[in-house]
Amino acid sequence: MKLWGCPLEVVILDVDGVIIDLESGFAANFSEAVEAVGLPLDPFLNHIAAVKLGIERHRPSFADAAVYFWPNISPTKTIELETNFRANENKRTYPAIKGSIETVKWLRSKNIKLALCTTNTINVLNHRLISVGIIPAWFLAISTWENGFPKPDPRALNSIFTVFDSIPKSYMIFVGDWLSDWETARGAGVKFVAVLSGGVAKETFLSAGVPGNSILNKLADLKGLLET
Repeated sequence: MKLWGCPLEVVILDVDGVIIDLESGFAANFSEAVEAVGLPLDPFLNHIAAVKLGIERHRPSFADAAVYFWPNISPTKTIELETNFRANENKRTYPAIKGSIETVKWLRSKNIKLALCTTNTINVLNHRLISVGIIPAWFLAISTWENGFPKPDPRALNSIFTVFDSIPKSYMIFVGDWLSDWETARGAGVKFVAVLSGGVAKETFLSAGVPGNSILNKLADLKGLLET
């Protein structure tokens, strides 16, 4: 397979907003958890809106986000908040984005090697994948929070490059839905394809320097860019 005239051997995927439809319930799950521990919602809602406009970047961990939203939050309250949030996620799991699972299977059928790059922990990642019927072993390399270099640090991709050390970076692409994904790919020297299924507008990607022909509505549209 080829993309823009260049051989394509590895597709690196973000998870939330690319494969998993976080937009369908994340805000509700988090908001319910916030209200349950008696914290104000506005800091969270304002941050999400600012991230989608490209004004702010998402926080790399749950604890970091909690302190960013509520600077005086205690460690105990943070743990309580995350416990409530994860319980909500277990009750109301997120569906797959339409066509994403089929596209993952199609890429594998074309002998494209697949990898994941996410700021989720491995446990959260596995839960989200398995809940929609995706087998984590389909991905030959996975970079999670545990690697120590959360996006937008380009070193988030280093463990993936190690697995595919015989393949040039020019034969790889990174598909993501937020500006931190774009910054990670750009910093690591990997071609980037943006998808709009994570809630960031096309204009935001364009303003950040993502070429228009690299912006798709969703992962399933990637097939239309590839050449045999």
